[in-house]
Amino acid sequence: MLGLTGLRWGELSALRVRDVQLLPYPAFRVSRSGPSGHAIRTQTKGGAARTVPLPPQVVEIVKPLLDRPAQALLFTSATGERLHGSNWKRDVKWAVHAEGRRVHDLRHTAATLWLSNGIDLKTVQHWLGHASAQMTANVYTHWMGADADAAALAKFTQVLETAGDTTGTQPVPLKRKPKTS
Repeated sequence: MLGLTGLRWGELSALRVRDVQLLPYPAFRVSRSGPSGHAIRTQTKGGAARTVPLPPQVVEIVKPLLDRPAQALLFTSATGERLHGSNWKRDVKWAVHAEGRRVHDLRHTAATLWLSNGIDLKTVQHWLGHASAQMTANVYTHWMGADADAAALAKFTQVLETAGDTTGTQPVPLKRKPKTS
């Protein structure tokens, strides 16, 4: 869930049934946060509510949870209580499966998946709830590495190859102007 939505742990644990929208597209409306050991706050770390679209895999998990009251927490413990990070980590055997990673690293997983698959920086900024695209770029562009360079170069090469084509049917190589003395 966290690795596909980019939510912070506290945002996930504070989601209510009413925070799920199915139309016009499936999404979480993220407006609260409840970090483990703290009361649920009426705002996120970034201070502003945001809408995070849900891929089909997440929708399949969420839909069966929507038959409860609108104010009910969406994700709860086995006893129906609010999720707490330490209990959740124990139940999913986080120490065994995480290989030294933090739960917050799942947020980074989502962001790098989005960016490396062509979702633009401004959209990723909005989905993560960052204050600026510059912040998102500072944190994540190095993860894109050679893939981003190769993709950008391919796009630029295509522009250069088609720059002289007036019919739009085939690439025409650029010609250099003769030097004048």
